[in-house]
Amino acid sequence: GMHTINDEYGFPVGDRVLEKVGQCLRSTKREYDVVARREGDAFLVLLPGADVVAARTVAARMSKAVADAPFDLDGETRVRVSMGGAVWVPPSAEGPDEVIFRAGEHLRMAQIRGGGVVLDGDG
Repeated sequence: GMHTINDEYGFPVGDRVLEKVGQCLRSTKREYDVVARREGDAFLVLLPGADVVAARTVAARMSKAVADAPFDLDGETRVRVSMGGAVWVPPSAEGPDEVIFRAGEHLRMAQIRGGGVVLDGDG
């Protein structure tokens, strides 16, 4: 987690890493997608009109951008992202809060696995 980077390099470096991650996400999003810093080291990405296939494509592009970015930490530390996503197709009985909660559950699964992407239908 971010705490590792903050512990080893200090908060200013941690902030620079998060800034660069944000740039990676914004540079690889589709035209109408929205990227927002949510809290701490969490970003929320909204992908209007995306199904699981489109979401996986965008997530893979974002993950690769972060993996390839030169973070200049010590030449060894890699910055990995964990992503969790949920598809919402209105009209639906589910409200936005439930969708974000579901995405959060998938995010926790990705974090437990040490990074990567977990979307609807992933076991």
